[in-house]
Amino acid sequence: MSSLTWNPKYKAFKHTLGALDGVFVSARVLADAHRPWRNRKQVLAQNVLAAVNFNFEFVFVLAGWEGSAHDTRVFNDATSKGLNIPQKKYFLADPGYGLRQGLMTPYRGVRYHLKEQALARQRPANKQELYNLRHTLLRNIVERIFGCLKRKFPILRSAPKVELRKQVRLVYILCMLWNYMRSHETLEDMMDNDKDETAKDTNGGFNQEGNFEVLEEDERMKRRRDQLAGRLWTQYLEYCSQL
Repeated sequence: MSSLTWNPKYKAFKHTLGALDGVFVSARVLADAHRPWRNRKQVLAQNVLAAVNFNFEFVFVLAGWEGSAHDTRVFNDATSKGLNIPQKKYFLADPGYGLRQGLMTPYRGVRYHLKEQALARQRPANKQELYNLRHTLLRNIVERIFGCLKRKFPILRSAPKVELRKQVRLVYILCMLWNYMRSHETLEDMMDNDKDETAKDTNGGFNQEGNFEVLEEDERMKRRRDQLAGRLWTQYLEYCSQL
């Protein structure tokens, strides 16, 4: 794992490969084809799936899906196009992808939004809340990297006046360029002032009607998540007892 997860409070996530999420990238399409390309905000966009590691590098990108496409549909397509997740490894993902082999999602119905936690000024009350909080802190790497990518390459903020296939290709090119730059620049330089530059347009697991689709959860992954949450909670209680 990367330096980001060398922090002792994240050591329970030792089997994670990074985070995976869908991000909206502005698209320009013909007028008679607008409908499927409109996302839940009614903005014309591609739904781009990205898997990112904790070294702030893209490890997989799938561009070209319509803005209204659901996460699970895009993810299933990605697995048929080269997204391979080794056994016992997983990516952190939002609830829209469903808890399944290779994807670790938050607990349903449990507080986990960072702003909500900060505004309440409360410590996690149980292992589920703690797990969701840590999960969210790590998972937002996708928002951060796309926020910085759009800052460095503003062309991603508004669709260029070229045919759609070239817009799709542009996403791949800029993600590859980011990885090249990342191999030659420090993380501090790449992520400079990124706190206000999050993408703010990850699709958040919504379907076309704007509601979460409740997916059946894999029993093995549920057990793994419970074990992970238990380790986090034990470590947290030990830390609190030393304060």
